[in-house]
Amino acid sequence: MIRKILFIFLLAVYALLLLFYVGLVVPEYLACTGCMYEGEKGIDIWGSEIDCSGESRAVGEGFFQLFSIVVSIYSILIIFIIYRIRRSKLNTQRY
Repeated sequence: MIRKILFIFLLAVYALLLLFYVGLVVPEYLACTGCMYEGEKGIDIWGSEIDCSGESRAVGEGFFQLFSIVVSIYSILIIFIIYRIRRSKLNTQRY
């Protein structure tokens, strides 16, 4: 029972993390990938104007890389937990 509650909590946190990543981090990163000159402005998929100057572009790229790693590790963790739950269900059904 506690495993299921913990799993549902992890899925809820994962859903919020994924929404933040896909809704804010990725569009800002992609808006600045096409900018070549200092001080250029990019437009994300939501229509917001993004400042793509050197420092903010570097911070945005670092933020994108950090969140990519966090989302990847969290995805692996969720997949592993699903695997363990299904494996334990199969082992209990055999006996």
